Amino acid sequence: MNQDFAKIRPEPLLDRKVVQAPPKWHLMLAGMSVGVVLGICGCALFYLSGFIPPLAPRTSSISANASDMRPTEEADSEILIEPKLELEFFTALSDWEVPVNTIPVKISQQSGINLGIDKPFTAYLLQTGAFIQKELADTEANRLQAMGINAQVKKQDLPGRILFLVQSGPYQDSTTLNETERLLRENRVPSMRLSIQ
Repeated sequence: MNQDFAKIRPEPLLDRKVVQAPPKWHLMLAGMSVGVVLGICGCALFYLSGFIPPLAPRTSSISANASDMRPTEEADSEILIEPKLELEFFTALSDWEVPVNTIPVKISQQSGINLGIDKPFTAYLLQTGAFIQKELADTEANRLQAMGINAQVKKQDLPGRILFLVQSGPYQDSTTLNETERLLRENRVPSMRLSIQ
């Protein structure tokens, strides 16, 4: 039962072809080009990171005149101090000050009423959506009514299509308008103000 498997020769499955190695100078050029590209990218990233060390401080220039020449001992003992950045904002601000009369002006109730009459509040609508399908518009209106906002769906005919607009209002004063907008923002419902003409 013992068989000698070492004497059995496997049959050749495929004809073996000798593959030539690629030329070495192609690999050398490819390696050099990859190295150059990586080096340039590395330098660019290092430059963009902002961690470049500052240049050495410049020493005072020595003039060519003999009278300006100092002994080297005095030059070595002198420490270079970089000038500090001085901002002139607060000194320049006083140039732009305007003197104002500090006496308060008293406003009577009649003038306050006149101010209110001169600037009437314009009525606004809040539109929270425009839908092609009426079912989607009704769903949005029901969601707004669940939040406590009185919303209605209006049909708008446009050339080539019909839109269903979900609107709430009209709001006659700014407090209810601002309160409704705040409620919509808290519930992440986008809205748009429309003035009534």
